[in-house]
Amino acid sequence: MVKAQPDIRPEEVDVVVVALQPDLGFLEEWRAILRGCHLIVVQGCEFAAPVRVPGGLDADIYTQHDVAKTLGPDLAKVLKFTGHRCKSFGYLVARRRYVITFDGDCVPARDLAGNVVSPIAGHLSNLKTPATPFFFNTLYDPYVEGTDFVRGYPFSLREGVPTAVSHGLWLNVPDYEPAVHVKNAQDAAKTRYVDAVLTVPTGVMFPMSAINLAFDRTLVGAAMFAPSQVGAVEDGGAMALRCNGIDDIWAGLCCKAICDHFGFGVKSGLPYVCRKSTDLPQDLAARMQSNNEKYNQWMENILQFFNTTHFSSNALDVESCYLELAQQVKVKLSPVDPAFADLALSMRAWIQAWKKLDASASA
Repeated sequence: MVKAQPDIRPEEVDVVVVALQPDLGFLEEWRAILRGCHLIVVQGCEFAAPVRVPGGLDADIYTQHDVAKTLGPDLAKVLKFTGHRCKSFGYLVARRRYVITFDGDCVPARDLAGNVVSPIAGHLSNLKTPATPFFFNTLYDPYVEGTDFVRGYPFSLREGVPTAVSHGLWLNVPDYEPAVHVKNAQDAAKTRYVDAVLTVPTGVMFPMSAINLAFDRTLVGAAMFAPSQVGAVEDGGAMALRCNGIDDIWAGLCCKAICDHFGFGVKSGLPYVCRKSTDLPQDLAARMQSNNEKYNQWMENILQFFNTTHFSSNALDVESCYLELAQQVKVKLSPVDPAFADLALSMRAWIQAWKKLDASASA
C-alpha cells in the first residue's frame, strides 16, 4: 500500500491545559512543540495571583469566573467544572478541529532512539489516517510507515474509517488504581516504550485517560464530558483524581459507544509523553482505598450498562446519542446509586452547554 504522509498543521490544533497552580512554567519544555497551536488554559480553581503562561505562546486563559460567566449560573452549577474536569470546559470553547490535551505533570518524551517526541505531530498523524476497528491487523496500525496490511486482511476493509480519538500513552508514573499504587510504591517507574499504535476493535471498551489525549472535535467533541458525579477524593489533588477518579474513563466509554455506533475509529499507543514523579501520600492512599469497594462496584455496573446499551434509529448525531445515553443512565443506573440520577442531569446540561456555545460561535 502506498502511504500518503498526513498533513501536520499545528494551526488546526487547540491544546487544552488545566492550571492547578498559577505558574505554568512547565510549558517552557513544550515551547517548540506548541509552535503554531492555540493554547486554552482553564483554571482548576481560583488563585491569589494571575496564571503565568510563558511569553510567546498563543494562549487564552479562563478563570473560574470566566467559566461561570460563559456557561451562565444554572449550567455552571450543574456542570461543576473544577480541578481536572475543567478540561471539558476547554473542549467547549475550543474552535479548531483537533483538540489535544495533556496533564500539567507531563513533559515531552524521547523515543527509543533518544529523539524528542512531538505529541502534536503524533496525534495528528493518528487522527488524519484511517482506523481499522472491524478487523484486527496483526502488524498494528497498517497506515504507519514500515508496516502494512497482513495476508488475509479483507480488501473491502482496507480503506479504513475516520479516526475520532487518539489515546496517547506515557512513561514514568503509571495510571494505577489506589490499591495498586500502594502495592507497587517501591517498583521501578514505567519505562517500557512500545513503538506501536493499535485500533481498539469495535464492540470493545477501553479505559481512556485524559493524561495524553487528542480527538477530532467535529466527530466526537460533544461526547467528551468528564462529569463530577464519577470523580474521586476532591481534596486530594491531582494524583487523587488520577488514581480513582473515573470521570475521564466515563467520557471514554461514552465516546467509544458513540464511535461504534457511527463507525468511527479509536487508536491507542503512540505518541508518548513523560510524567514527572508524583508521590501518593499515605493518608490519602488510605482514604482512597476505603472507597475501593464502591469504586469497583460502580465499574462493574457501568461496564454492564455499556455492554447492554443500544441507540435508537433517531440517534443521528453525537448530541442525540449522548442524550439517549443520559436517559438510559437515569433508568438503568440511578437505582444502583442516586449519584447516577445527578449524572444523567449533568449529561443533559453538558449537551445544552455544547449547543449554546456552538450557536454563539456560529452567530
